[in-house]
Amino acid sequence: MSKVCRQAIDDGSWFDASKAEQFDEMSNHDGSNMVSVVTGSEWDHEELFRTAKGTWVIHRYSQRQGIKDRWELLDNAEAAAWLIKCGHDVNFGDEVFAASEV
Repeated sequence: MSKVCRQAIDDGSWFDASKAEQFDEMSNHDGSNMVSVVTGSEWDHEELFRTAKGTWVIHRYSQRQGIKDRWELLDNAEAAAWLIKCGHDVNFGDEVFAASEV
């Protein structure tokens, strides 16, 4: 039996991070620093999780002192846009993103 890694979400719910799929942000080197493609900052970052139940959760965090981590739910369209911006494949072999197609 695997250990549950319960991660709280800002809305009061939670998910098991040990069973979630994690997607890292893309970053580019600006000549001096690695800069997040999604935040435009070298200090502020994001990572996306798809829970075992298929829910999307974004983790927003900063290397700046005094800035608290945020864990928020995303809908399919928001998750698809984030994944595309970060160069991830959005073909999950199911109808996850059908509603967000234009």
